[in-house]
Amino acid sequence: MVIAALSLIALIYRGDRSRRWFGKGHVVTYFSLLGLGFIIVEITFIQKFMKIIGYPVYAFSVIIFALLFSAAFGSLFSSRLPTGRNKPWTLMPFVLAVGYGLVLQFSLDPLGSLLMRTPMMIRLAITFLLLIPLGFFLGMPFPLGIKTIKNQGRQAIAWAWGMNGLATVVGSLVASVLSILFGFNITLIGAFLCYMGAMLVFRKIENQPFLALS
Repeated sequence: MVIAALSLIALIYRGDRSRRWFGKGHVVTYFSLLGLGFIIVEITFIQKFMKIIGYPVYAFSVIIFALLFSAAFGSLFSSRLPTGRNKPWTLMPFVLAVGYGLVLQFSLDPLGSLLMRTPMMIRLAITFLLLIPLGFFLGMPFPLGIKTIKNQGRQAIAWAWGMNGLATVVGSLVASVLSILFGFNITLIGAFLCYMGAMLVFRKIENQPFLALS
């Protein structure tokens, strides 16, 4: 994390002053919040669903596959959403992801009690189906952001991918530490707050004029 922080500072403050890019802070913040939120949701739900599934290997495999599989379809569907200033439907993936995620989070304990004695295949199938909507909604904000900044120069796209990847790596550590200190529910709420923060930043990215020379 120290090496990542030092490298990031060096990249932010170096560069050619004649090639200015206004709005870098919003882009960096947006894609960092997405990476942080997604990996925390992923890791924390693995732990919570482990109570239902019972086996760590099965829980890890099913949850990772379900979220990534459905996120791919969410990403594909997001290409049909027109982006632009003050388009209300571009904010719906954030709202739906957080809303469904909170409902799922607080319904797992009673659901686990009901499924405890059911066969393994049924538990795996129900877990997969429950995570499909969440992954679908979580898969939409990243391509929507890329679509919004695609005309801002190559450096914007590069920063988007780089910061998202860095935040994902850092987020895996953050998820573990927060889960130990505050529990899984608080950690998940923190992840959903990341998505709500990303939604607010996304609106600023949509409405802010950029100048990118690359």
